[in-house]
Amino acid sequence: MKKKYLLIILFSILHCFGQKTGTITYKKISNPIDLTKADISIQEQLVKTSKESDKIEYVLNFNEFEVYFYAKKILLQENMFNAYVIIGGGKLKLYQNKKTQESREYIDSKRVGQVILNKKVLYDWTLTNESKNIDGYKCFKATSPYFKEDGTKNENPNLMITAWYCPEIPVKLGPLGYGDLPGLIIELQTKMSTFVAKTINLNPEIVPEIDKLTSQKAISEETYKEMYMGTLNKEQYNAVKESEVKQKK
Repeated sequence: MKKKYLLIILFSILHCFGQKTGTITYKKISNPIDLTKADISIQEQLVKTSKESDKIEYVLNFNEFEVYFYAKKILLQENMFNAYVIIGGGKLKLYQNKKTQESREYIDSKRVGQVILNKKVLYDWTLTNESKNIDGYKCFKATSPYFKEDGTKNENPNLMITAWYCPEIPVKLGPLGYGDLPGLIIELQTKMSTFVAKTINLNPEIVPEIDKLTSQKAISEETYKEMYMGTLNKEQYNAVKESEVKQKK
């Protein structure tokens, strides 16, 4: 990403703090795959999947209180598109309301099907003085631990989310539902991928789409987990439980 490719449309940068609507597009770069741990028979498939998932871009639309983050459709079969989003560490659709504290995610998987999940994105930022230039924008580093399903922090210091935010663009949002930093998250590094701002439009001519993902059948994370676990055979079920025990240690 070079600065000349960033589309930043402003009436006045000095009035950016009063910004009500906007659209940011992010590209995704998968983290390097450790092929030494994979069978030769599936190494080629892993590389292909990684490359295909990186073709998918993500859009962040927002207004005064609402945020809608979603994977932008490309020419793929629906099931393949959904799979590449999930494998690549993205989200199909995510809605947040900063005023009411609502947070809902759309999930479409082979095992559970299409569901709307009431799920909050948790983070606890530590701001640092470390900075770097991202295509002409001075960005500062912030880190957060991951959170477990029970809402507690994962204390592994080697497993952190890293955000590079730009105070020049004081929109406290970012990809995957992360935000509340003193500027727009230009780059977000997760354990699976890195999301980098590609275009930024803070003065859209058309009101950005906001899908509230409303559903009377929206379920909790606990219910979703029960539904998912119910689709596993005994061996798969035991493997998941074993993994959970290891995470708690």
